[in-house]
Amino acid sequence: MSCIHVTTQDQLDEALSSAGRGACIHLDGDGEFEISSSGSASVSASGSASVSAYDSASVSASGSASVSASGSASVRAYGSASVRAYDSASVRAYGSASVSASGSASVRAYGSASVRAYDSASVRAYGSASVRAYGSASVSAYDSASVSAYGSASVSASGSASVSASGSASVRAYGSASVSAAKYVAVHKHSPNTTTTGGVVIEPKPMTDPTATDWAEYYGLDVTEGIVTVYKGVNDQYTTSRGADYSPGATPAAADWKPTQACGNGLHFSPSPGHTFDYNPAATRFLACPVRLAELVVIGDKVKAPRVEAPGCVEVDLMGRPVTRLETAESKSGK
Repeated sequence: MSCIHVTTQDQLDEALSSAGRGACIHLDGDGEFEISSSGSASVSASGSASVSAYDSASVSASGSASVSASGSASVRAYGSASVRAYDSASVRAYGSASVSASGSASVRAYGSASVRAYDSASVRAYGSASVRAYGSASVSAYDSASVSAYGSASVSASGSASVSASGSASVRAYGSASVSAAKYVAVHKHSPNTTTTGGVVIEPKPMTDPTATDWAEYYGLDVTEGIVTVYKGVNDQYTTSRGADYSPGATPAAADWKPTQACGNGLHFSPSPGHTFDYNPAATRFLACPVRLAELVVIGDKVKAPRVEAPGCVEVDLMGRPVTRLETAESKSGK
């Protein structure tokens, strides 16, 4: 695909207003650019360009480009690009890209990307990515990612991820993750292969043939009038690979429901947004779904149910907090 190359803000504005659907726009030079909404156009920045992206703008940054993103803007950063993400902006960082995330921004970091997360920002780190988490930020670390957690930050680590935690941070460690924790950090050790130093180590006993009530109590889920809230990880269109629609307010049901203790024949759910990654690693959005406890069938660390009860699904962040998005029907459909 040929791209429209622009070097000034006026050229960018003209390109955004005249480019057809799916057009490619490239920001050249070391100018400063502002993008309020790019529709379905794809914008990339290189060199030492500085970009501010708002609303649902989409930006790809490489080289030493600098990007500031807010609203529901989406950014992909490569090389040594630098990104500051606010509100509910979404960032994917590769190479040695650097990201500072605050508000309810979400970041996925790969390679040797580095992330600083504040407030209620959420981060998923892979490869040898490094993360510093502050405030109530939440981090999920995989492979050999390295995380330093401060304040009341929350970390979930698996693979050979390394975590250093202090303050009132909390850590959930899986697989062969390594955790070094200050005296009062709570470390939930979910695998005998996990290495922990310091902290207050909590080792939950595995469940044996649990009932739905046992399962809910094990994961600390509240049950109100027979209804328990469970979670689903989906794509940007609120659907799964099987096509079920979990849009906010939706009440999907399984036409093939069978209360058998086996996968299939039902809607499958996890006990937290973070747990959904075990079954949908590519999940970008998360839904809290009310289901009837008496109808749940436990399958290991997940459950299945015949339907979602009214008032339906509610979109949440990785910490389970409700989120709102200002999106058009067109942007949601991916058109």
